Amino acid sequence: VRPIPEEWSFQQGAAFLVQALTAWYGAVELGKAEEGKSVLVQAAAGGVGLFTLNIAEMLGMDAVAIVGSEAKARLVQQLHGLPDEQVIIRPKRASGFATALQTSLDAMGRAGFDIIMDSVAGQYFQPAYESLDKGGRHVMFGAAVYTPKGDRGKMYTSWEFWRRIVPTYLSRPKLDVQKMIGENKAVLGFNLIWLWDGVSEPKNLIKLIDDMMQPSVRWRPPLVGREFDFADAPDALRYFK
Repeated sequence: VRPIPEEWSFQQGAAFLVQALTAWYGAVELGKAEEGKSVLVQAAAGGVGLFTLNIAEMLGMDAVAIVGSEAKARLVQQLHGLPDEQVIIRPKRASGFATALQTSLDAMGRAGFDIIMDSVAGQYFQPAYESLDKGGRHVMFGAAVYTPKGDRGKMYTSWEFWRRIVPTYLSRPKLDVQKMIGENKAVLGFNLIWLWDGVSEPKNLIKLIDDMMQPSVRWRPPLVGREFDFADAPDALRYFK
């Protein structure tokens, strides 16, 4: 049990832990985030994305935010003050994405990113991975491109499953591990569920939470977009999609 800041609501407290812990574990524990490094954040206007930008701001890192719309770009800039060249509205084609990444790197005077926080995958993985600097870490914690839309997409009989999700999955990017050695790059994947699966050492999770809740770690309150009664949990999941 941990106290939440006095100025936070219980709704904000409920929205905090899983999203912030995902950002902390991915960026700090796996990505080795620290002052002076750079981070590329996919889905930057989502809960994990905003907390990753929070971490970058706390540590004094350069951040580039990838979002899906103009409204989300405005939100990220409003909350974190990123300049235009460090906010990218995700292009529909991978080639456009690669160009946008290079433009951001040039604007920051960097050869590549040190960390990538990626929950999107698909055609956007390879351009992002190629934009890593030597010694960079591409942290995977999701794959939104394989997520069905609405309720019917999860059914094997739906057109969306066979026409969009299956082909996207079969054409997913694959890496040459021998080439990775020469490039000195790493790809790391994780799912927080393994930290409390009943098999992992509980002390590991406790230490992570203790580390991220130190007084020196200045978290912004979570952005709660909507609230649902527990009985309306299915509607909440539909809203997430």
